[in-house]
Amino acid sequence: MTDTAAAILLAGGRGTRLGGADKAALTLGESTFLDLLVTSLASTCAPLIVVGPTPTMPLSHPVLTTQEQPPGGGPLAGIAAGIDLVPSHTTWCAVVACDTPFGARAFPDLFAATHHNDADAFLATDSTGRPQPLVALYRVAPLRRALTALNADNAVVNQPVRRLFTALSAHHVAVHDVWTRDVDTPDDLIQLRHDTTNTPPQEKP
Repeated sequence: MTDTAAAILLAGGRGTRLGGADKAALTLGESTFLDLLVTSLASTCAPLIVVGPTPTMPLSHPVLTTQEQPPGGGPLAGIAAGIDLVPSHTTWCAVVACDTPFGARAFPDLFAATHHNDADAFLATDSTGRPQPLVALYRVAPLRRALTALNADNAVVNQPVRRLFTALSAHHVAVHDVWTRDVDTPDDLIQLRHDTTNTPPQEKP
């Protein structure tokens, strides 16, 4: 793919149901959730933009960092903060939440779908058909316009990401269930560690 692509990695969640744990620092095997994403995205996306507290763990590749305002203001506020660091010439922006540690595995399929569809956003879906806007590929220009409009209405802080889709067209792309699985509770983490290794199955559902 010759189009340029950046990535926004959302690491500002409060981890309330995990006792306030930093989700980006949770581990699978020898790797943190954040570094699993960084490692997977580094070959196709630059810059890698981490939104949230400055990472304290070592990462396999350099990243840019920023913070949503106010801190803890939710993923839509995080995307709005991250887009400010996406270079103006960039065509695509991958968006993935750090509590979805295998989410980066979905992006080859999402990029492939862009060759056959002119949607503004390409959302990974699991086997139930549930779309995941935080494992998604966005066209930068329409995403900027949508965020600018929402910012003008003070409608990004603690607002659902689905607010974007009043202005953006979306195409859903079926991917492996593990790639969209997020971790919100201790049981989620136990189950994910049980069901996967650092190299989950590569086949589609």
